[in-house]
Formats: sequence, structure tokens, C-alpha cells
Amino acid sequence: MTESAKAGHNSGLDPAQERAFIREFGAVKEAEAEMAEQKGVLSGVYKRLENAGFTKDDVKWAKDLEKKNVSEVVATMRRRIAIATIMGHAVGRQMDIFEKDRTPLEDAAYLEGLGAGRMRKANANPYGMETAAGQNWQKGFNEGTAEANQALAEAMNDNLIKAGDESSEDGEGGDAPETETEEAEGAEEDDDWEASAPKPEAAE
Repeated sequence: MTESAKAGHNSGLDPAQERAFIREFGAVKEAEAEMAEQKGVLSGVYKRLENAGFTKDDVKWAKDLEKKNVSEVVATMRRRIAIATIMGHAVGRQMDIFEKDRTPLEDAAYLEGLGAGRMRKANANPYGMETAAGQNWQKGFNEGTAEANQALAEAMNDNLIKAGDESSEDGEGGDAPETETEEAEGAEEDDDWEASAPKPEAAE
């Protein structure tokens, strides 16, 4: 190696640092490629939600509901209504939507179980099966789980149908028709075979 080549090769960094950069730079590119792929997948999911009548804000709201308890959600909504009141927005005159929940315990338990099953949460009955509320919660959980399973089965079936359609499109057309030259060559081969075939002897 010439002196100029050595000078150009020398980064001034420790060889271990150089190797670390080379290794991790490759890892960054791989991670970015995976992120781009996942971003495409996520875009497809949001598109299907949009087709079903939902928005990204709906998804964000659902995530907030999973993380926050009832009092936190109500406090947030009350604060937003207060701000709407300051601005003179009509929503500010809707405070009565936060009246105390008067749903009977057994009915509320069923709805809670239904939501837990739909979201595929753990089968953790908070009431106990010895109570009516606990039995209703379990009933709701079972029904919600069945709905989630049905939704998953429909999604898998749609994917299978889509894959089948794509496969059919790839296989359409069959064998290409013979050209005139190929047909002529085939006819000549038939004539040659007939000429060479042994003829039956005439009966005496």
C-alpha cells in the first residue's frame, strides 16, 4: 500500500470504532427498511379502517381509553368542554352528558366483559363467578371473544381469497398457441411417421 493510500485509509479513529460504525450503519439501514415495510402495512390497515368508516382519531381515542381509567377520561372531557365554553362553542353547553352512570351493576359487568373479550384481554373476571355480576361479565367476555375470533377468521378468509385471485391472474392464458411454422413442422412429422409405418399385408 502506498503512503498516499495509507493516508487516505487512516480515519484517525480506533479500528474498533470503525468496525462499530460499519456494523451499526448496516443495522440502521436494515431497521429503516423494516420500518418502511411496516409503515406500508400500517397504511393498509388505516385504509381498511377508513373504508369501514373510522379515522386515525378514533384509533387514538381507543388507545387513550385502554390506558386511562374512567375518572381520567371524564376529567379530560370536562376540561375540553370547559375550553369550549370559554370559546362560546355549542359543545360547552353539553355538560349533562357526564351525568352519573346509573347502569345496573349486572348490565355494566356484561358490557365490561364484552369489551374485554373483543379486545382479546385476559380472562380476569373482577367480580367472581359466585355473583350475578361475575356471571354476566363472563357471558360478555365469551361473546366478545367469539366476535373477535369471527373478525379474525373473516380477515384470514379475505387474505386467502385475495391470494387465490392473484394466483389465478398469474396462471391465466395457458400455453401459447402454436405458430404457423410449428404447425407445419408437426404436419411434416405426421407424414414421415405415416410413410415409415409398416403396411398390413393383403389377405391371400
